This record gives sequence, C-alpha cells and structure tokens, in this order.
Amino acid sequence: MHCVSDNLCDFVINLVAVFWEINELPITFGGNVTLFCNTTSIRGNKITWMKKSDVIVHHGLVFYKSKFAEYSVNGGSFLTIMNANESDFGVSYTCIADIFSFDLILDLDVLNVSVVPSENDVSISWNLSSRRLLRIYFARIFPIPHCQVFHNETNILKTATTISERDGYFYNVSVSFSSPYQLKLCDGNLDVQWSLNNQTISVGIKSALPACYGYITIKCARLNLDRRVSRVITVFPTCKLFILQS
Repeated sequence: MHCVSDNLCDFVINLVAVFWEINELPITFGGNVTLFCNTTSIRGNKITWMKKSDVIVHHGLVFYKSKFAEYSVNGGSFLTIMNANESDFGVSYTCIADIFSFDLILDLDVLNVSVVPSENDVSISWNLSSRRLLRIYFARIFPIPHCQVFHNETNILKTATTISERDGYFYNVSVSFSSPYQLKLCDGNLDVQWSLNNQTISVGIKSALPACYGYITIKCARLNLDRRVSRVITVFPTCKLFILQS
C-alpha cells in the first residue's frame, strides 16, 4: 500500500478494518445468532449497532432487550440476535465505531452460511422391513442437505431422493432412501449423517436393530474318564452348541 502520509495511511487501514462477521456457525433456526464487529484498529470501543435504519445498540445501551444483547471487549463488540427467525435475515446490520462504519446484509447465499433446523423441525421415519428404508423431513434449513446412511460406520446408502421447496430464505426438504434390494440389517446402529457447506452433522441413530444369527454348528469331543476300574468303558461324546453370527 502506498501512503501519501502516515495519517492518510492510517485512515485507509481503519476504513477497511471495521467489519462484522458471524461469530459461530452453523446457525440454528430459532436459536441465537451472534455477530462480531471487529474494531481492532479503532481507538476506543464505543460501538453502535443498527438493523436497517433502526438503532438497536448505542454505546452499550440496548434498546430492544427481548431481541438483542450486546457485549463489548477490547477490539470489538458482540451483538446477539435472540430467537432468530425469517425477519432477522435478508436485512442489513451496521456497526459504527468512531467515524467509521460497516454495513452488510445478513444474506445466507452471499455469506455461505449454514442454517440448522431446530429439533422440532426434523422428523425421521424408519421402515426396516421395506425397501423404502428411511424418510427425513427438514423444515427451515439452508442450504439443501446431502444425506448418507451408515451401518456400524459403513456407508450403505449414498444416493437419496430429494424434494425441496424454497420458503423465503430457507428450504423445506424431504429426503428418502430406497434400496434396490432387501437389506439385511441387524446388530449395531444405523446413523444418518447430513452435510451443509462441508459441515457434517448426525441426524439421529436407530439402534434397536435385531441381533444377527446365522448357522448352527455342533462341536463334539470324546472324553477319557478315569473311573479307577480295571476295565475300559465306552463314553459318549460331550457336545457343545455354538451359534455363529453371519
């Protein structure tokens, strides 16, 4: 960077250094979303936050305490949006420090953000006796998830049928798994995993699988018994029953 003067160079650095970003991913719909305004190069930490044109925090004073919380630290300010819903996305948020400001739309597409549905917005339906093994429904998720099914940590189903519809800033998604043949599923766990923007999350485990029983073998051994008699006697073999897993 070429600086005409030290003061002008400082001004340029400060101008681009004030910015906010999402503090923690993924976001859970209905949960809290925290933004962090980075003001490392600004002297002082008196910060104002705005949602669109509405001031929501000014120098530590929170105007909508049921919706927002703010915590200042050296070098920045954390703004927490509580119970985030559709009205909190697709709008601009601005952080202001001294004479510098930074505004950005909380846009899921642009920010490459993952939004995880709440537990009440995910339903799982199993049918282990059918070729149509599994159906999952996600409400208010972003982006469209990629799902896989694992049996005892082995990927058994990779290809799913996915139907989705856009609902505002989110998707409602139905995912179903069918097997080309009747799977023999027994012992251990079935684990459904889905990924959003390279973040892998476990949906739920179906652990009540029946035990695997295969063939039966009988192993016998002849015993030599010492009856302390003067003649040899014939002894029937002693047998053991083994049930081996297939």
